[in-house]
Amino acid sequence: SWWLDAGIKMGPMEFGGGFFWLEGDDDPNDDEAVGAFGVGEDFEPYFLLFSEDVGLLWNTSGVNNGTNGTSGYQSAYLRGAFNITDTMKIGGVLGYIKADEMELKSVDDELGWEFDLNFEWKFMDNIAYVVDAGYLKAGDYWDDISNGEDNDVWGVRHMLVINW
Repeated sequence: SWWLDAGIKMGPMEFGGGFFWLEGDDDPNDDEAVGAFGVGEDFEPYFLLFSEDVGLLWNTSGVNNGTNGTSGYQSAYLRGAFNITDTMKIGGVLGYIKADEMELKSVDDELGWEFDLNFEWKFMDNIAYVVDAGYLKAGDYWDDISNGEDNDVWGVRHMLVINW
């Protein structure tokens, strides 16, 4: 597995992008499960798919793909942020993700597009109010495993972050 993220800060703005890959198992008949590492505990690129609080795939190494292991992931994303003031920041992420290896017949490997927005207001030295919102345009994988039901998802989280 590997992950690459690069960005640039220009005054109050930040732009960046990245790619991550976790190897999937590509043989339904072997006993060699790959993907020893998952995303999530230290790396949470998308709010709805990978965040610890609401992520459907938090700290996983892939989805079911018809092998003894899991599918792994391939994903690319763009991110940006803007400091409105010294205490307020708005940011966003747009990313595409698919399964690395899919062996199930008639099941697509596209997991979808996720768009996240976040806002942070640090109103005291050690307390910040944070709002995260996300929309997942679910890919064909979710349609295939749920008999074609609409699986697009959105979510919002409000929280106070206290640092001691």
